Amino acid sequence: PGHGVAEVGRHLAVGTPVLPTPVPMPATHSSLPVLKGRQREVVALLRAGKNVKTIARELCIDDGTVYYYTREARKRWGAESIQELILLAVASGQF
Repeated sequence: PGHGVAEVGRHLAVGTPVLPTPVPMPATHSSLPVLKGRQREVVALLRAGKNVKTIARELCIDDGTVYYYTREARKRWGAESIQELILLAVASGQF
């Protein structure tokens, strides 16, 4: 804390404005890329409330593959978690 106060004092002394570090804005639903193929299927099933094991059974793939598609969709949309991915899916209007 003391260093931060000293830093602000130094900027005020020389007359330079102290600007906050810009924080990246979260993706909006209109700026999200369209998911395709299995990514889309997996996210749609997650949005419908299904868990990984159920999705794997329905799509005839293993759990690891479901996690792979989930991870790829999260990367594509910048989601930190599966819950955030589901919220973005709802907001995107794609599902």
